[in-house]
Amino acid sequence: MSRSNTRSQQRAVIIGFLVFASLPVIFGRAALHSHDVATALRDHGRTATATVTGSEFPYRGKDYLLVSFTTGDGRRISTRLYDFYTYDRPDVGEKVVVRYALEDPKDYIQDARQSPDFMDALVWGTCTALTGVITIAIMVAAWRTRLRAGRAAPYAAGR
Repeated sequence: MSRSNTRSQQRAVIIGFLVFASLPVIFGRAALHSHDVATALRDHGRTATATVTGSEFPYRGKDYLLVSFTTGDGRRISTRLYDFYTYDRPDVGEKVVVRYALEDPKDYIQDARQSPDFMDALVWGTCTALTGVITIAIMVAAWRTRLRAGRAAPYAAGR
């Protein structure tokens, strides 16, 4: 193999490793965000009656409702309500009860019949741990391979 091919392969491996090594950071941020949303809804959630203004299908395979409501402090919010589970989808103009977080009612909202969902945080946390362990295993394997190659080099040069 030519020297330039070897260098290109080494660069590709390093770039691939760096991309893969960034996954625990990305997954970790998603886990923290999911946990923050669930905690905010659990600890500081308020309920309000919202009016259904529409519905759309699908968003990542999920349906969602478009709703508008007024918070306890008088802010008018129009947003998407994901994870609205019911067999009888409410029609436009019908009322639904929502739970929202005080600090971000537009993004931290859910169907009030549900408890806050910590499962997303668990899934993202598991992905963080798995990609972190795999990244460390790849680093150790590369380090050991490099050590073995360094020990074999004097013998190969002597032949």
